[in-house]
Parts: sequence; structure tokens; C-alpha cells
Amino acid sequence: MALEIVILGDYPKDSDYFKSGQGMSITAGMLFGITMFLNVWGVIWVNQKVVIANARNVQAGGTANPDAPAAARRSALASRQNTVFSFPMIFFMVGAAHFFGSNFDTTSDRWVWYVVVVVAWALLELNCLGVIGGTGQNRSNWIYENHKRAIGASLVLLVVLYIVFQAVYG
Repeated sequence: MALEIVILGDYPKDSDYFKSGQGMSITAGMLFGITMFLNVWGVIWVNQKVVIANARNVQAGGTANPDAPAAARRSALASRQNTVFSFPMIFFMVGAAHFFGSNFDTTSDRWVWYVVVVVAWALLELNCLGVIGGTGQNRSNWIYENHKRAIGASLVLLVVLYIVFQAVYG
């Protein structure tokens, strides 16, 4: 039995997979999933360390860290943003194999899909990070005020993206 090595070479460049409905679906899911991962390790965990250290310090009789409330807020906003991205991420990753087969028109304007996904992703992520929409402890944003709203926003994002996907590929 010989060991066979398969070299894919220039697979993404030579393949039409990422031009297909399946490829575009999995790409959107990957964008949301990678962003969620980066939110956890780059925003949530970093800020939770500040909050945990503050709680331990106060419990030991020390003074409270004035940066802890802002860190807790940043952590909560990123966590709720992950909730907003979760349903679209799951749907488009699972959809790549189950909903978006090869029967979709691959000659359509794929750029529309890319633009809508990237603009929605960027606006939501930049908003949760405080780059747009203001910053600070008292910053209010209806999407992030509770988990019910975050779940609702996630479902709205999913429906909007699905409608755009169907319009582009359907």
C-alpha cells in the first residue's frame, strides 16, 4: 500500500468553489466565526481579567479599580455581539452543505453578497467596539441592552442575509 500525497496547488485560485453558493455561504460563516473567536480572546477575556482582578482586590479589602465598570461594559458588548453573529454563523456554515447546493447561479453578481455581508459585519462589530456610535459607560445601544434584543437582532441579521443571498443566487 503506497502513501499517496495530494498537492492541491493553487486550489482557491483555480477552483470555482468560492464562486458557488456553497463557497459564499461558508465564507460568510467563517467571517462571523473568526470574528466571534477574536472577540472572545481579544476583547472579552482581556476585559474580564480586569473585572476579576478588581473583584478579588475589593474582596481582599482593597480599593475598587475605576476602570472595572468600563471593562465590564466592553466585555458585555462584545459578548452580546457574539450572540448577534451566532445564528448567521451557524446557518451559513451548516447551509453550505445542506441548503445551498450547486443549483445556484454562479454567474450572478457575487460582489453584492460580499458587500452586504462585509458592511453588515463591519458596522455591527465597529459599533460594539465603540468605534462608531460612541463610547463610555453610559453608552446605550438597543441591540446590546439585553440578550433578548441581541437574539432578536441576530435573527433579523440572519433573515436579511438570507434574503440577499436568495436575491443574488436564487
